[in-house]
Amino acid sequence: MNEESKVTLYNVATFDPNSPNAEEGKLDFTNFVKTYSHMYYFQTCKWVEQQIEKYLREEAPDVEAFLKIFAWKTNKIDQKQSLCKKDIVYIAGEDKKKNWNFNKKDRVASAVTRHGLIEKETVKKENGEEETKTFYDFLNTAVDLSKSYRSLKENDKKEKQQKFLEKLTIASLKGIGSVYLITFMYFITQGEMRIYDIFAMMALDAIYPSNVQDELSFGSLNSLYIGANVKPRDLPQKDQLGFKNLFSDNKRYNKTYQIYIKKLNQFVEDYNKELPEGQKVTYEKCRDIDRALWVYGHFFQ
Repeated sequence: MNEESKVTLYNVATFDPNSPNAEEGKLDFTNFVKTYSHMYYFQTCKWVEQQIEKYLREEAPDVEAFLKIFAWKTNKIDQKQSLCKKDIVYIAGEDKKKNWNFNKKDRVASAVTRHGLIEKETVKKENGEEETKTFYDFLNTAVDLSKSYRSLKENDKKEKQQKFLEKLTIASLKGIGSVYLITFMYFITQGEMRIYDIFAMMALDAIYPSNVQDELSFGSLNSLYIGANVKPRDLPQKDQLGFKNLFSDNKRYNKTYQIYIKKLNQFVEDYNKELPEGQKVTYEKCRDIDRALWVYGHFFQ
C-alpha cells in the first residue's frame, strides 16, 4: 500500500466533511465505528455473529454455548456452512481423529486450534498426585461461574472478577491462554469485564498514543494514518504474576490490560460525545466498537 492509498483509506473511513470535528481535522468517531464495524462482516457472517452475541444476554450460557464461543474467538467457525445449515459448523482439523467434538451425555468436548487438540491432560497436584483435567470440565466451570456471577449484587461484581478469573485459570488446559481466558470472562460477566484483542489494542494505541514515562496517561493523535508505527502488545501469560494481579496498581506487573481498558473507555466516551441524547451507548451493549477496532488494528500488522 503506497502513501497515497494510506491517506485515501484513512480519509474515507475516519473523516466526514460534515462532521463537527472536520475543521479541526480530528477523528470522526461516528464514521469510524460505522465504517469499520461494517467491514468486519467482509469475512464474518452476521448470522454467526448474532448467535454468539446472544450469549451475552442469556441468563447463563450452557457448556455447548461456551464451546461455540471458543470456536468464535479462535476463528474456527465455518461461516458459509453455518449460515447454510443455520447451525454452528466447526472448521475441522487436518487429522480427522483430532476434531471439534461435543457429547453432553458422555461429558466429552474437544477443540482443535493452532495449539493442537484440546481435550484432556494429566497434571500433578501439589501433593504429587496426578489429576486428569478435561476440556468439558473447563467449559462446565465457565457455566458455573456464569451462574454465580449473575447472582452477585451489582456492587460486588467488579471486585470479584479477579477471583473468578483465578478459578477459571485453575480449570484451564494447555492451549487456553490469557487472551482466551479473558474472552470466557467477557461472556461470564455479560461484557462487564472487557474482552481483549491484540488488534483492537493496536488500534487504540494508534488513536491514543501512550506517554513514554507513564503509559496509563496518553494523548489524542489527530494525524492518524494507516501504517503508523504501532507494535502489538501481549498480555502476561496465565501463570505469571501479572495475570494473577491483572487489576493491580503495582507498577511491577504488566499493565497492558489496564492500558487497554483505559483507552477503550476513553474511546467510548469520545464516541458518545458525537451521538445525540437518547442514542448514547455503553460498551456492554455496543459490539460495533470492538468490531471496528479489531478491523482497524489489522492495518498495523
